[in-house]
Amino acid sequence: MFTALTVRDVARELGRSEDWLARNWHYLCDKQGMPRPLHPNGTLTWSPPAFYAWLDKDLPPSLKPHAAAYRAAFLAATSDNDVARARQELDARFAGGKV
Repeated sequence: MFTALTVRDVARELGRSEDWLARNWHYLCDKQGMPRPLHPNGTLTWSPPAFYAWLDKDLPPSLKPHAAAYRAAFLAATSDNDVARARQELDARFAGGKV
């Protein structure tokens, strides 16, 4: 299960302000191919897998796993979760690949 990305999260990923994103998300979706919000008529939130797939679309395939690992590590380091839970989330996400 994932936690939806908020306007703050998406704006941070895009290097923009929350106000800018609130004004321009329609353009990003219509013209740039960004996924639509989960509830466009309510609180703006995005699906993390869909958003990050779009954000990483121009990365070479060899770098996409690195971007995902970096994000997972950042989430674990900045999360309010305890260390054991963060470790479980990382293991669940990446242990399937038997790296």
